[in-house]
This record gives sequence, structure tokens and C-alpha cells, in this order.
Amino acid sequence: ELRARTPNAKIIFGGQVIEALTPQQFTTVFGTEAIQVRTDADLAALLNCQPHQLPRPESVSYQPVWERLGVDRLKCYLSTEGTLVVSQGCHFKCKFCAAHKGEKEVFRDLEVFTVDLSYLCRAAKQFGIRQLEFYASSLDFFQTPSVLVRYLEVLAAVQTETGVHVRVRCLSCTVSFKRASERIPNFGTLLKRAGVWCVGFGADGSDVSVWQAQGKTQNNENEVRECLELCQKFGLRAELLMVLGFPEDTTYTLAKTVLTSLVATVRWGAIIRPYRAKRRVPGNDEWNQDGPVVQAITADPQKFYNLDFAALADADSDPEFWHRCLGNTAYLVICGLLTPVSRCT
Repeated sequence: ELRARTPNAKIIFGGQVIEALTPQQFTTVFGTEAIQVRTDADLAALLNCQPHQLPRPESVSYQPVWERLGVDRLKCYLSTEGTLVVSQGCHFKCKFCAAHKGEKEVFRDLEVFTVDLSYLCRAAKQFGIRQLEFYASSLDFFQTPSVLVRYLEVLAAVQTETGVHVRVRCLSCTVSFKRASERIPNFGTLLKRAGVWCVGFGADGSDVSVWQAQGKTQNNENEVRECLELCQKFGLRAELLMVLGFPEDTTYTLAKTVLTSLVATVRWGAIIRPYRAKRRVPGNDEWNQDGPVVQAITADPQKFYNLDFAALADADSDPEFWHRCLGNTAYLVICGLLTPVSRCT
């Protein structure tokens, strides 16, 4: 329908990268014929309706989309890890993060969540697929435990009803995971029934000074250790996301991060997910300030590859030569030491 209305335009649906570009940046990257959807008003204009006529995203079922895939593509879709859309939003305000932050978590309607999950499990059963793999959409899966518990119960119930096993991995802040473990009765048992098998914690280094500089004040070393111990107790795979090489990082803090990563793998069996900090990515604090570096990146779209947190830093993302070398070295040391022993992703 959209292409019929705008046959000569290249449609670009928003999302948290596209919507973070200013209209000028978007045009520079994609050209004048492309359409940027930043707001509900933009989408409503394309659909020739009013913004208030659009349904809430949390109320929309994805089942019609899956049905239109056709048998072969649906089977392929169910054979790989998919996204389990549970909620959106995070009330923390980490400066380097480009996602929606500093806002209340909004959950999908429970009825719609249940219907969609049931559909996927029934379809999998018809194809002879006995297990579905999901990565939860939530930035901080456990931040609202009083609500989350209902979704965990649905995950458990649908598996019992359909006989299809569901495995879910998720992200969490350590403070949220610890609080959920205290507030949700029989926490470990419920996670097992729901199929939650892996939790990735946003450690992002190991030094208080760096956490404070990046606005990650919710972290502390004791809670990281406590969460790793809880994962051991509950039989969960614990992963530590280690974003490193921030402007505030020094030789000492980088060495401490490397050492912390090694200790976590030996003492608690954790898996390390290392990433190289990027000062400017669409949507984070420094990108929103614009400037010559952002202009240079948008002028040469190939430079967007260098903004990937899994890529080494370059002169645009870390202009100080020796700091860049130290950050890249620490990142590569973690990868080089832990990948051969299956303790690094």
C-alpha cells in the first residue's frame, strides 16, 4: 500500500537508528527520494490518516505478518533465533547508549503477547520443530518484576499447552536482576519453567569512575558478583557485556576490565561479550550534539560500519592515538584470550 502511494520513493521505515538522524543527515545519507519515518505523524501522513487513528504498537499482533510469509519462509523463520517482543524503554540514562532511555518501560498487551507466542509454538509443532529460540527485546528484562512475572507465567503456560520448548535469552542491569530475585517468588524455578536460560548483564567495564562518567550509576562491583553467583545458583548462563575504551578509560581501568573479565570466566563460568566504545552513534548524547565528526560520517555512509560496537575504534570514534591503541588492544586481548576457550562471543 505504501509503495503504491509513493511509487518513485525508496521507503525507509524508522527505528532507533533512522529516527535519530536529523532530516538533513538522513537526506545526506539516503538521498532526496528516500522517506524518513521519525514520528507517528510521519507514518500517518504516508497512510493518509490522522496520528490518533494509529493503533498503539504494544496492541498490534504480528500474526498477520507471519501468515503472509508462506509455509517455507515461516519454517525458516522458526528454525532460527527470533525476537521475543516483550517491552520497550529503559529508565536508566547511560550516555553512550543510543536506545530509548530515561523513560518508563512499556509492555506489550499481555493478551496479544499470549496469542502471538501460541501461534508461533503451534506453527513450530506443525513443522516438527520442538524448540524455539528467542532473544527478548527488553533493554532491561527484569526492571519491572511485578509486571514481568505475568509474561514469564505465559511463557511457561504456552510451553505446557503446546509441548514446544521455548528458550529465551535476555539483557539485564545487575540491580534489576537482583531486585527481581528478591521480589518474585520461586524466581529460579519460574525462570526455568519460562525457558529463560541466559542473562546478559551490562557490566561495561569494572571501574566506578568510568561508570559515573558515563551515567551508569546503577552499577557496582558487589552486585555484579552477586548476580554471577545467582546465575550459578539458578543454572543460568551469565554473560557480561563489556563496553570498553570510553574517553574516561585509562591504562589502569582498561587493565582492570581485562582482569575482571578473566576472573569472571574462571570463578563463575561467565561468558564475556566485549565491545569497543564509540563516542558517537545515532541517538546517543554526543551524536545529538552534532559537529564536524558527525558531518564527516554522514557525508560518507561507509563510515557507519566503523560505528559498530564490535568494530575497532578509528580516528573518528577515538581521536587520541594512544588512547585508541590502548582501547583497541584491551578489546583484542579479551577476544584473543577467551575465544579459543569458548568464553567470549
